[in-house]
Amino acid sequence: MTELVLTQNDYLEFRNWLNLNLDGLTWQGRFKKEFESFWDVFFEENLTIKKLLVRFDYAYSQVKIGSLSSWFLWLRDKFLSYVFIFKNKTIGELSRESDLSPSLLATILRNYLLDEFPHLDQYLS
Repeated sequence: MTELVLTQNDYLEFRNWLNLNLDGLTWQGRFKKEFESFWDVFFEENLTIKKLLVRFDYAYSQVKIGSLSSWFLWLRDKFLSYVFIFKNKTIGELSRESDLSPSLLATILRNYLLDEFPHLDQYLS
């Protein structure tokens, strides 16, 4: 199977799926322009999953502690969940394309599914 190359449409669908509270993220819109600039630069067209994850790793390494580091990990995990669900990638394919271990990906996906469907805890375990 070919490696996924991400387009602006992919990022737009991902962002819509996230249903972000932009007012909260941008301090009631005061930093909306800065957020949009960040989003456009960070989610550059024609990146592979691996190249995008390098960006997440770099961003995380620069902030390491605090709410911003948690946000980058949350965003990375949501992105991986989005790709798994909407781009029909298996855990094996996602592992190859991301250089993340299958067990880490399975944990990320399990956490996402439990957040969305807590009644399936026993089934997913």
